[in-house]
Amino acid sequence: MMNLTQKFIEARTRLQPYPPMAETTPLIPEIADPDWIKNAYQIQEELGKIDKMIKQIDGKQVQKTKAQFQDALNQEILVMRSQLVKQMQDTSKRIQRYEHQQIDPSDLEARIFLKYSAKSMKQLMNTLTNNF
Repeated sequence: MMNLTQKFIEARTRLQPYPPMAETTPLIPEIADPDWIKNAYQIQEELGKIDKMIKQIDGKQVQKTKAQFQDALNQEILVMRSQLVKQMQDTSKRIQRYEHQQIDPSDLEARIFLKYSAKSMKQLMNTLTNNF
């Protein structure tokens, strides 16, 4: 049976031989030009270089943007810290002012302020030390 299959394949190749590669004509004539192929490879290499350059520029831009964001964040932290310090100083001055005065029992604001001022100062100090 193998012998019959081999005979069939041999007969078929003798009846329909394939033309050699040199005799075939390309569908696009430019493909046969070796310079065109070299130019295509050069163009592909140049495009690869351009892509690498774009990625490097994008990377630098991302780093620059991160640095700008970090600077803005640091600036905001400094502003918040200064505001908290100012609030602490104002609260401290207010406590001292009320401590040196005789508080009128009808002055509800002063009594409430003194009652909760120590607690708020502790919270403010904890906020400053923990977050900044």
